[in-house]
Amino acid sequence: MVKDFVALEKIRFEDRLNLTIDLVAELENYIILPLSIQLLVENAIKHGIDKRIEGGTIMISVKRVNEHIEIIVKNPGTLNNSNVEEGIGVNNLTKRLQLYYEGRASFELKNIENNLVKAILLIPIQTNENF
Repeated sequence: MVKDFVALEKIRFEDRLNLTIDLVAELENYIILPLSIQLLVENAIKHGIDKRIEGGTIMISVKRVNEHIEIIVKNPGTLNNSNVEEGIGVNNLTKRLQLYYEGRASFELKNIENNLVKAILLIPIQTNENF
């Protein structure tokens, strides 16, 4: 779904928007909370790529870390910390993660080196029978 969304956005941004995905094969069909990665990519485009004349690359990494799935979305830009807590999408995602995973999931958004913003989702591995 994320790939389809980015393909549509590439029509608008053309060469200004690029996407790289590093996905561990064993997790390719693992079902997570719907639209969680999509929200992070939408925010990366809205608050990162769209604000830069030269655009940039959104980098998605999905791997297993112990008994969790770690999903990282990086994009060019600078996080404005005063707006992080006010974002409806981020607030909704945080609440949905806490409710569905009963406090065992986490979400973090931070500035990192080279003017990049990094969103980190840590989701416990569980059976997919609830989806």
